[in-house]
Amino acid sequence: RVVLCNAGSGLAYHPTSAEYQPKIKFKTALVFEGIPAAKAEDDAWWLLLYSTIVTAKANSNRLLYETFLPFLLDTPLEMALAKARTTDTADWCTPPYSASVAWRSLTRTLHYLLRHWVRLSPLQAKLFKWGMRHQMLRM
Repeated sequence: RVVLCNAGSGLAYHPTSAEYQPKIKFKTALVFEGIPAAKAEDDAWWLLLYSTIVTAKANSNRLLYETFLPFLLDTPLEMALAKARTTDTADWCTPPYSASVAWRSLTRTLHYLLRHWVRLSPLQAKLFKWGMRHQMLRM
């Protein structure tokens, strides 16, 4: 299983909802199942992915979603996204308003882990993140 959490410009590839008017919300976590262990654990693939994202600022999302993921999943992007499972507890999220999305991507990844590994409710996960921010502001 590989989980891709993205709260930045890669959201164009993630499921969207206009149910929460006037906001457009996204599912920031895509869950891909059934990946061969040999591919998921390939150091060369991860190094190439990392170096591409760090150096290719303009096309890094396109490369990730249209080249790296299809290779990892052995299927075209459209089929991979159709098969990507967003679990029942995958929460809808408003995209960040700033161009700096590193913090938002990190907190959405934390949110996913709190919801799926620790099994917190949406409210408990939100309170945990607020408590974490409070502690960081006190430092």
